[in-house]
Amino acid sequence: MDILYKKYKKRKIGPCNICQKTGRLTWDHVPPKGGIDLAPVEIDRVTSHFISNFKLENPEISNDGLKYRTLCSRCNSILGNKYDPALNDFAKTLAKLLNSSLYLPETIKLSIRPTAVIRAVLGHLLTARLSSVDSFFDPTIRELVLNDEIPIPKNISVFYWIHPFAQQIVFRDALMPSRIGNFSEFQRIGFLKYFPLGFLVSDISEYEGLGSLSIWRNEPSSKIVEISVRLNQFRGAFWPEAPSPGNFLMFGADGLESLMAHPNKKLIEEYRQHLKSF
Repeated sequence: MDILYKKYKKRKIGPCNICQKTGRLTWDHVPPKGGIDLAPVEIDRVTSHFISNFKLENPEISNDGLKYRTLCSRCNSILGNKYDPALNDFAKTLAKLLNSSLYLPETIKLSIRPTAVIRAVLGHLLTARLSSVDSFFDPTIRELVLNDEIPIPKNISVFYWIHPFAQQIVFRDALMPSRIGNFSEFQRIGFLKYFPLGFLVSDISEYEGLGSLSIWRNEPSSKIVEISVRLNQFRGAFWPEAPSPGNFLMFGADGLESLMAHPNKKLIEEYRQHLKSF
């Protein structure tokens, strides 16, 4: 069963996922370029990791990271120029610290623009929509990306933690217990994970002790604040989506078509050799 991504990456004309105007579409990297090293990756469904029937026999290959052709050039520029720099600075600063030989305490302080980071994360989750039907928080995300004066609404929380793994995972829409082990209340979630950060988008105000960017929801996207990053709070590479005795996901088409990418060492070396031939 092929992934819908194959069809969408060939589409050059269509409606933009953000402004919804039909026109020529451009590539948008998720996570955004500038915050990661672009390299050859294998692409498969997120669900293939824990449901073997969903695993592709021949994973999709991209020579420069996971990217979607779903945005017009104007909306791509809005994300890339207004919000991605805040997300990329956050990721690069943390990655530099994690890759250093410095002794680091359990908690460090970083200065970031939280509502710009929120808009970047939400915008790229909307970029990753591979359906013609809205789901998740799509209408609200559009407003937040196109108008940075609108406060982040109270029904959207964005949590963060360190993700010291090579897997890049973009998951758009699912229901999950609001508390692990309690199956009476559920939250709507999506997440974006790549080295060195994971972001969980939810409609509840707190989850598993994760740090929240949404406590600054009323601040302008230009506002710089100091946040705490707990270096001892990393979870597994496939947390929170992997089933466990106290946790599970319920998802539809958006969840099924959500993607993960991971570096392929053989492909990277072949690609380097290819570049040398020019």
